[in-house]
Amino acid sequence: MSRGPNPFTSIPGSDPPLLTGRSQHLAVIDENFRRLGLAKPAEALANSGPAGIGVTALLQAAAEHALNYKWAASVIGVAGHGPHAGRAAALPFDQVIGLGLRGAVDAFEERMPGSSRLPRLHGAVDDFVRSSTSLTTRLTDCLERLGSTMLEIDRGLVVFIDDAQLLDTELDAVSGVATESADRGIPATVVLGGLPAPPATARSTVISLGPLSFEQIEEAVVGVTDRSAVEVEPAAIDRLATLSRGVPFLVQSFAEQAWESGSSSTITLADVDGGRGQAQAAIRDRWYLPRTTGVSGTERRYLAAMAEAGGTDVDPEFIARRLGDTTRFNSESSQMGQARRGLMQRRLIYSRDGEAVSFSLPSFASFLATS
Repeated sequence: MSRGPNPFTSIPGSDPPLLTGRSQHLAVIDENFRRLGLAKPAEALANSGPAGIGVTALLQAAAEHALNYKWAASVIGVAGHGPHAGRAAALPFDQVIGLGLRGAVDAFEERMPGSSRLPRLHGAVDDFVRSSTSLTTRLTDCLERLGSTMLEIDRGLVVFIDDAQLLDTELDAVSGVATESADRGIPATVVLGGLPAPPATARSTVISLGPLSFEQIEEAVVGVTDRSAVEVEPAAIDRLATLSRGVPFLVQSFAEQAWESGSSSTITLADVDGGRGQAQAAIRDRWYLPRTTGVSGTERRYLAAMAEAGGTDVDPEFIARRLGDTTRFNSESSQMGQARRGLMQRRLIYSRDGEAVSFSLPSFASFLATS
């Protein structure tokens, strides 16, 4: 019996066939929609987690949930993935957020074509794009105007910004505006997402995503295969959990190749093991190599030093000493400081506290050892 079309996907940034283990995270976002829709104070939100953990999928799901509250939403990717990423990747951030705001207004227009509020909504975004004042001033004014217009018709508007950790100095400005507008109950806001980063404001609520539990992995796999009348052996689920370590992207990757490995109406342990090599090759080609292509020699040595120290919460001073950088980390002339910034831009590493650094990708040390 043929299993039919493969329902799993290992393309980075793509939506999983079934979002599991994130209901509590969506509930927090939904509550913000509800409160702001009533013009009640709420919290600025930031969604964070390592690469492959499902931040992008959560933002997309939250944008769909916004419809339940009569909100218009858009998702914009700073680093080059998401529905508007192709246009946004090479643009200054104020233009990126302008695209996000325009996308949300366009989403509203699709649901309410011909609305008398459209000229005011478009005008607010146009003024944001054309103004030369500070980002804080422009964004505050734009959200106020959008929010007051949406409040008149019992609706709201939200822009989800993915890979927000790359915003650098703009992160504080955007988070500050989002916090202020939420405090005032304005039904137009910005929700951030991306790798863990130092909190831009003490008042932000960070929604941290972690690995899926065994039960959630089972739901993610069986919930999809049931649609195709395909069963999954318990031993196969065990192996998928072990190989993926609960990272949703890796669950998809290994399940995709397990599906391809056999042809019966049951995915077996042998199928998972049979597709393991192909899955690992696909992960390498689709995930690791695109981010490491063009890495400089200094950056590669930086990564190797991180791997030597365990790859998680590594003190940059250790790396500087290990590689003989006498200017040390904080100096503008430090080669290690430049390497750190470059690797963060590539989304290969991140810092939770602004100092210690960690690999963004799971099993990255193993990849470095074999590349």
